[in-house]
Amino acid sequence: ATIMQHECTGSLSKSNMNQAFAHINQELKDTFAL
Repeated sequence: ATIMQHECTGSLSKSNMNQAFAHINQELKDTFAL
């Protein structure tokens, strides 16, 4: 059960990181109009 929980948390945080990076990239594009 603990391992399953760890797997879920890991993939969730990875997804959140990807979302944050996409958001940052979008803001950079808007800022520098690339």
